[in-house]
Amino acid sequence: YQRVKGGLIRLGEIGETLAMGEGLETTLSWYRLARLGYFGDDWVDPSIACAVSLGNLCGGATGSIPHPTIKGRTILNGEPATDAPGAAIPAHVRRIVLIGDGDSDGPATMAALLTAARRHQADGGAVFVALAPAGSDFNDVLLSNGQIDPPPILTFEEFETAAIAAMTPPPPPREKRLGRISIGEIAVREK
Repeated sequence: YQRVKGGLIRLGEIGETLAMGEGLETTLSWYRLARLGYFGDDWVDPSIACAVSLGNLCGGATGSIPHPTIKGRTILNGEPATDAPGAAIPAHVRRIVLIGDGDSDGPATMAALLTAARRHQADGGAVFVALAPAGSDFNDVLLSNGQIDPPPILTFEEFETAAIAAMTPPPPPREKRLGRISIGEIAVREK
């Protein structure tokens, strides 16, 4: 039994641009889509690696926050912990694409990827995020034969905005009253 903490499965020589996913299937499927030009010319020939788990891909956070929609559950707070860096990125990497699945808990995945994106951004590299469409992963996109369009790769700023929105609880529902309102209730409301 071996621990994967900090490990990285290199799927070829690592260049200045590294696309990194949680698992082999997702990473290789994203890579095939990139080689076919789905993400534009900038991403046709990146190096790729797999981190084995979302926790290793993203590293640890300084804490947690309540899940925005599931009572009693928590998600990472998006602030990277310095003592739990996750997968070790070679020093010569200048651009990172974090590959995220869309078929797992959305807020938890976004929070974990935000933790990684902020960690790598702080290290001085350019960070991008590729998220599979909701309810699917990049293997589903690849095997769909054009039925599922892969979304564009997000810049750090675009992803950070989307992640914060996904991690924020929805506003409470507005109260709705059905039935009759008496003249007395109208008078009280007007004061």
